[in-house]
Amino acid sequence: MIGKKRMKYLSVLLISCFFLMVPGIKTEAKVKVGIPVITKLTGDKNVITVRWSKVSKARGYLVYYKEKGHSYRKAGTVKGRQLTLYGLKADTTYYFKVKAARKVGSKYYYGAFSRAKGFKTNPEVTQRVSTIKKLLENAVKPLGNTLYVWGGGWGTDGNASHISARTIGVNPRWKEFFDSQTASYSYTSTMYRSELGLDCSGYVGWCLYNTFNTKSGNNGYVELAQNMARDFANKGWGRYIRRSRVKDWKPGDIMSSDCSDCGHVWISLGTCSDGSVVALHSTGGNNGGVQISGTPTPSGKTKSQAAILAMKYMRKYCPEWSSRYSQNYKSHLKGMSYLSHYGQMRWDVSGNSILTDPEGFQEKSPDEVLKEILG
Repeated sequence: MIGKKRMKYLSVLLISCFFLMVPGIKTEAKVKVGIPVITKLTGDKNVITVRWSKVSKARGYLVYYKEKGHSYRKAGTVKGRQLTLYGLKADTTYYFKVKAARKVGSKYYYGAFSRAKGFKTNPEVTQRVSTIKKLLENAVKPLGNTLYVWGGGWGTDGNASHISARTIGVNPRWKEFFDSQTASYSYTSTMYRSELGLDCSGYVGWCLYNTFNTKSGNNGYVELAQNMARDFANKGWGRYIRRSRVKDWKPGDIMSSDCSDCGHVWISLGTCSDGSVVALHSTGGNNGGVQISGTPTPSGKTKSQAAILAMKYMRKYCPEWSSRYSQNYKSHLKGMSYLSHYGQMRWDVSGNSILTDPEGFQEKSPDEVLKEILG
C-alpha cells in the first residue's frame, strides 16, 4: 500500500505536470516591485513636501504619514515622485514612508515600504514678523482688479482658507475674471467660486497671510467676518475694543461687525479731519470688489473727505474699475453703520507682538497713507 504522505506527494506532482503539459495554462510568476528611498523632505509651518527615488516600472506610489506618537494614515497616491501635504500643525514632527505599485495585466502589485523619515514643521511666528506699512502695501495689491465673490477665499479642502488665500502674491485668475466681466456683474452668479475673487473675510485673510508668511501653503486666516477682530486680538496681536467703545480709527485697524445686520470686515486707513473714515475692503453690491471706500462724517454729511479721497485714489490708480463702477463720490460712500456697528482690533506695535510700526503709520492721515503705499 502507498502511504498517505506518498499519495499526497504524487497528487501534487501529477497536478503540476498537468499545468505544464496542457497548452494555454501558465503558472503565475512572482512580480517583484522595488523599494523607493525618500530623498528629501522640505516644508514650513504647516506644509511638507516629500520626494523619493524612482522605482523601475512603477505605475504609481502610495504615501503614508503620521504625527509623532500616532498611527500611519494615507496621505495620497501619485504617479510622480513627490507629494505636498498642507494644513499640518506647526512645530510638530511628522514621519513619512512610501511604497511603489506596479501593474501587470489588470492586477496591481505592491512593494515594501521605504524606510521612514521624519520632518519637524517650523514653529508659528508670533513676534515681529512684519509692519503696519507692509500690511497696507499688501492690502492694495488686489485693489481694483479683484471682484467680490460670495465665499471667495474660503476653503473646500479641509482648510478654512482656500489655497488662493494661502498663496504669496495676487492670484492672476482674479484679474482675468475681472477683465471678463462688465458693470452688470452680480456676485450671486459666482457664489463659492473661491478661485475667481474674494469676499470680505477672504480678502482680510489673504492680506494677513501675505504679511505674515514668505511661502505658500501654510494655514490661513479666513474665518467669519464678525469674529475676526476679536479672534485676532485673542491671538495676542492687539487689543479688542467693542463697538460701543470705539473712539477713533487708525491705519491698519481691523474692523469687524458684531451685529447680525452687517456681517462684514474691513481694514481702516485712518480718520480724516472731518471725522470720516477711509476703508479698504472687498464688498458686494453694484460696485463689487476690492476697493477704497469712505464713510460719512459722524454728523451724517455724505460728501465727506473720506468719500472724496476714495474716489480720487480709485480713479487715479484703478482706472478700469472706476470707468466701470465710479460715477461720483457717492459710488465710494458707505453707510453710517461703519462708524457704529463694528468692533475693532488695534495692533500691538510695542515690539511684543507680530507687527511693529517703525514708519509711524498709525499716526498718519489717510491721505498720507495712500500717498505712501500707492504714490
